[in-house]
Amino acid sequence: MSEPTSFLLHRVIVAMDTYADELVRREHGVTFATFGFLAVAAAMPGADVTSLARGAGMSKAAASKRIPPLVRDGYLTAEPDPHHGRRLRIAPTPRAYALIGAAGARLEAEFSDLFTLHPELDEAALRHQLETLAGVLGLPTDPGEQP
Repeated sequence: MSEPTSFLLHRVIVAMDTYADELVRREHGVTFATFGFLAVAAAMPGADVTSLARGAGMSKAAASKRIPPLVRDGYLTAEPDPHHGRRLRIAPTPRAYALIGAAGARLEAEFSDLFTLHPELDEAALRHQLETLAGVLGLPTDPGEQP
């Protein structure tokens, strides 16, 4: 019996995430998880911690723990919300945008190379299937939002 599609998809995603983590660590000195969190923050500049956590698919507590080191390292700013005393507005810095741009372009180029090196793969068909699956699952079209 063949492997269930859901298991195969999970194995492919784990392999891609592992490769991406190794590449981003080696070339940019951050984890793929940090890159992903910063990419969500860039899609939602000025979001509060709760919204950022939801967009990143993590708990508010997890996002709250992730933010201070990124502020310390110069990737994020955390400013009080002038309309809500206890709320913070989180925004990426130019350093974060530079990292997201460089690492994102490099990761996308690596992924695109798979399709160049393996003509039996069809990037347009894969993209269409993934967009269709995302729609069926009710995922928002904006990657900075989560259902």
